[in-house]
Amino acid sequence: MVLATTPLIKTTSKAALMQLILAIFGLMAGLVASVSVLLNDIYFWGQSPHYITPYLFLVAFLLALPRKPWGLMGCIFLLPLSAGLGAQLNAYLGTHFLGLPNSGLDLVAGFFLGSLVRFLPDIATWLKSNERYRQLAANIGQLLPWPVALVILTITLSTAIAISRNVYQSAAATSFNGLLFNLVHFRPIGWHDDYMPIADWIAYALAVAMIAVVIGYLKERPNKNQIIFRPLIAGLIVDAVMGIVQAFTGLGLPESLLVFRKDLLGYAAIGFQPDLHAYAGHMLLGAVGLWGYFSITHSKLERQFILCAVTLSWVGLVLSKSRALFLLAFIAMLI
Repeated sequence: MVLATTPLIKTTSKAALMQLILAIFGLMAGLVASVSVLLNDIYFWGQSPHYITPYLFLVAFLLALPRKPWGLMGCIFLLPLSAGLGAQLNAYLGTHFLGLPNSGLDLVAGFFLGSLVRFLPDIATWLKSNERYRQLAANIGQLLPWPVALVILTITLSTAIAISRNVYQSAAATSFNGLLFNLVHFRPIGWHDDYMPIADWIAYALAVAMIAVVIGYLKERPNKNQIIFRPLIAGLIVDAVMGIVQAFTGLGLPESLLVFRKDLLGYAAIGFQPDLHAYAGHMLLGAVGLWGYFSITHSKLERQFILCAVTLSWVGLVLSKSRALFLLAFIAMLI
């Protein structure tokens, strides 16, 4: 990048400067969303200590502090399983966890804030150096690809327009304090509330934050694919086995599914997901998606694990009884 060799205040590359500005905006959006999730967890923790989301936030935060690849791998492993983790712990261990929607947000927010805390000494070192501006600018500019940052900028503008329209059409009074209140309490927001778009914006902002974190962790690492795919494979195997157990025993299933599509294959499985279609969607990662990783892997042992995950994913896909996603997987394999 031009910013890596030219002081920021004297740069002649407008494109590089724009990329830096977009990256800073994207990271700030991720920071605001992460703090919002943290404050939301504090709010619900005050209501009851049985909510599982604060624990997920704390686990992800601690995983990020050592800044080791296994921390990122642990977060990636937990992400697809977080939605139904509390319910399955209740079923198998007799705990009393309460669930909240989109619990994966807590994992990403905790990991992002933990990564920022871990980076604070490095930022302080950059600021004390003689070339602090260009070093800091180069690192920030490379953390987030400009198309990703441009997407969150567009979504932010769209969210602002949507909320302004909602407030105007409902003839409701609002203020900056009202905005802050809804940021802190974004989970209880109803579908017809004026500030409902905030919940979607937080999800997109945290997706951008996760992209920046992954780029920061994988930068200049030779084993990028293994760091990403191995925890995904482990998560698929765990989720598939959970679904198989559910199909034959019904343990961990909500009461409504105990009488839904029960046949010779048993109950409709959901694994660690909130419903059978979400579970089938997760199984698609193994049934279809892992073949790309299989084609570039040379380790015989790893190939065996991939084939095991693919096989279990197909079994889980069938046991989910999601006919649409099974058909989609079949067509994808033919293509």
